[in-house]
Amino acid sequence: MPGSLSEVPRRTALVLIAQQGLERERPFFAPLREAGYDLEVVQDGSEAYRRARALQPDLLISEVLLPQMDGLALCRAIRSDPQTRSMPVLLCSVLAAEDRAQEAGASGFLRGPSGPDQLVHTVRQLLTHGTSSRSSGDQPGYCRRTHAG
Repeated sequence: MPGSLSEVPRRTALVLIAQQGLERERPFFAPLREAGYDLEVVQDGSEAYRRARALQPDLLISEVLLPQMDGLALCRAIRSDPQTRSMPVLLCSVLAAEDRAQEAGASGFLRGPSGPDQLVHTVRQLLTHGTSSRSSGDQPGYCRRTHAG
């Protein structure tokens, strides 16, 4: 039937990932690709900020420890830019940086290593609830996941 929902192409969410050491982290990306997300991967915070402004991804995932601009500074830059401030940002680290991530304006934090199911669940949660529905000045709902052990 013309005009039915089944004929409307489904838009795949674009996830921008800022992660150094791409070769060692390929398994990190696989569950997101398998879940159907389009991924754009960069290796430093400055490039992530430029790509976030240019691509307007649905979600930015960044590790905290990055060259050029760390993930916390990247998150603060994203939040201070009117063009990107509503973009959900998920910060990831083996460091205990949950409080600093929240202070920087992150939408969520994963303390790793995280399992693939946890990563995909958190990404889905942020894409569904994100930060785009809050008005400026509201306290965001914060998604915190930590690795047990």
